[in-house]
Amino acid sequence: MSVSRCSRNSRSYAGPTRSPYWARDNYGPGTAQDDFRLCRAALSRGAAGAPDALYDEFITLTGITADGAILEIGPGSGKATLPLVRRGYRITCVELGAELAAEATKNLAEFPRVSVVNADFEK
Repeated sequence: MSVSRCSRNSRSYAGPTRSPYWARDNYGPGTAQDDFRLCRAALSRGAAGAPDALYDEFITLTGITADGAILEIGPGSGKATLPLVRRGYRITCVELGAELAAEATKNLAEFPRVSVVNADFEK
């Protein structure tokens, strides 16, 4: 187990990180994707959100157009979804946990272009 540190605006999260089975060794250290994955726990715990530059890089890397749609697997409470939905993307969130799906639905209710589905995306 390793310890990662995510910080922004003098707030930080330091704690043990374990990559989920699907994210292990998918990206090299220091990439935007790796940073986002490592900071996900901090985001859902109320720490400072990911910087706009991370979302800009995501948009650049994926080539998604302004009228594009995003499928988000495991949105948690929806905190990391907000910067994308505010940019106008249509987003379908698939969350396995019923409580997290309910929280995401509540947090994203004001955005008609977002739908949250409580389901196992692997089935």
